[in-house]
Amino acid sequence: PPKKELHVGIIPDGIFETSKQEMGQREGLEPWEGHRVGAQRLEEILNHIIDNYPEIKEVTVWAF
Repeated sequence: PPKKELHVGIIPDGIFETSKQEMGQREGLEPWEGHRVGAQRLEEILNHIIDNYPEIKEVTVWAF
């Protein structure tokens, strides 16, 4: 049978948001720099999906 093409959804939750802000404050960073760290982590996750799961053809990220 043909392989199924998969779609993955990622919804980051507020727990990570708070921890990034707190991490930034502890390290003397601007509040927005915690968002940069979160975006870098998302990029790592997406690259992992691309490299290891060729059957996943779509990824939706819902973040605000």
